[in-house]
Amino acid sequence: MNGNLTLTNAGLKFPYLNTDYDFEGESSITLEGQSFILDDIKLRDTEYQTTGKLRGSITHQNFDAWFLNINILADNL
Repeated sequence: MNGNLTLTNAGLKFPYLNTDYDFEGESSITLEGQSFILDDIKLRDTEYQTTGKLRGSITHQNFDAWFLNINILADNL
């Protein structure tokens, strides 16, 4: 699969960390082969209103074996 996903009013929740992040504005994710490429997605912690940026990729092998290469750039997220 190749293309782009545009997300509006999206976010991430990590139950084991008890954190919830909203994506600010519209976020774009590039689909390239078996990878989801994340480039400078703006994050906001819903509880403390701190911000950061999400970069990296999520890769899979036929939607079975998943590999994460993710960086969060933030001063206090």
